[in-house]
Amino acid sequence: MSGRAPVVYASEHEFEPLIVTLLNSFVVDFAARTAVGGTDLSYFMIKQLPIPNPADLKHDTGWGCTYAESISSRACLS
Repeated sequence: MSGRAPVVYASEHEFEPLIVTLLNSFVVDFAARTAVGGTDLSYFMIKQLPIPNPADLKHDTGWGCTYAESISSRACLS
């Protein structure tokens, strides 16, 4: 049997690499592994994962950059 997961789209194309980066993080991996009992990842489980809204990634961190810029610099996406 193969596992299945819903397709995830970002509202803005500039955030697609950031969403992929966040989905590959240890925090999201741990949350997904604890929430999923089998091989299927349903829509309500995706909604519960600790991923910020793409609109929130535009906010200033207080360190002179946005959250998107901070994540990009750490993930080597820039």
